[in-house]
Amino acid sequence: FFIFFILILSAFCQEDSESLDRILRDGKWGFINSSGKVIVQPEFDYAFPYHNNFTVVRKNINDLTKRAYLNSDGELITDFQFDRAYHFYGKLARVKIGNLWGYINKNGELVADCIFSRVSDFDYDVGVVKKDGIVGMIKADGSLIEFPEFTSIRFYNGFGSYRKEKLYGLLSLDGSIVTEPIYQSINITSREVLIIKYNGKYGLIDEKGNTIVEPSYVRFYKSGTEGIFIFKENERYGLITKRGEILVSAKYQGISKRSEER
Repeated sequence: FFIFFILILSAFCQEDSESLDRILRDGKWGFINSSGKVIVQPEFDYAFPYHNNFTVVRKNINDLTKRAYLNSDGELITDFQFDRAYHFYGKLARVKIGNLWGYINKNGELVADCIFSRVSDFDYDVGVVKKDGIVGMIKADGSLIEFPEFTSIRFYNGFGSYRKEKLYGLLSLDGSIVTEPIYQSINITSREVLIIKYNGKYGLIDEKGNTIVEPSYVRFYKSGTEGIFIFKENERYGLITKRGEILVSAKYQGISKRSEER
């Protein structure tokens, strides 16, 4: 019991890096805690706010602005080697050396070398990259899956979509193709369903590509309520659920989204 109590007490006493405030002294930046104790001495040309227990700091190295990372203890986990450096999202952060991008992990190790012309943040434990005109996916261990036939990949709300020529399909987070590229558009606006356009009409599918609402509407978009959508049919508007249940038949000249503005 005593050991358990000490562990709990230690956890409460640990510094929460998100609560650290930046300080500026003699033109240099550092960090203090809520008690005013200096946690990171002001020695950097600039310091960004902490995010997910890490932050980026800048220094002038040989007349060049370089960036490095600090952990929650205020310790450098990388050298000042990056020309651009962004916050951690998920397990990795994107960094730039020269004109090319890569990823580092939370130990400060380059798990994906700076060889890409474009990279995304590491949302949903996957990053979208582009090299020599070819798009691909990066996993947390730095492994790369390339898709030479795709022109773009996008992940949002845990869903993935890809574009091949002028049509779109679904892509899983592990890189598996869920649907063939048959849609004119895929709008990932919900955590459970996706708005698709097929043969000029809109409907809903789920993450496995199963049809929930047949693509039969000339307009289809989110309402102000989660899981409820506005559709247009025969020049009138109605409401439909994410399960395909009609709540309000198409009888109104318009239905607008809710707004909290006054």
